[in-house]
Amino acid sequence: MLKYISVILFTLIATFVNAQNDTFNILKAGDKAPLIKTLSYNNTAIDLVEMLKNGKVVLVFYRGAWCPYCNKHMSNLQDSLNLILNKGASVIAISPEVEIN
Repeated sequence: MLKYISVILFTLIATFVNAQNDTFNILKAGDKAPLIKTLSYNNTAIDLVEMLKNGKVVLVFYRGAWCPYCNKHMSNLQDSLNLILNKGASVIAISPEVEIN
């Protein structure tokens, strides 16, 4: 199912959780994401600063294929993907999973 979703999927979820003194600062809706550089699941470079130069970025956290709510959300995102891309935005899906089904 996920192979049909043309979004960048990478596994660096820990980048978005900053551990300090045994507490976590977790992003909430509307928070600005850290300006990261990382690799996608297929070793393509991801640089959020460069992506933002081309337009807005939709950031989605995907817990995994085991989560029916996440799968429904990704399906809805797939249905809206052309609309998002036509508006000049791109999509990044972040997952702790390392395999794409």
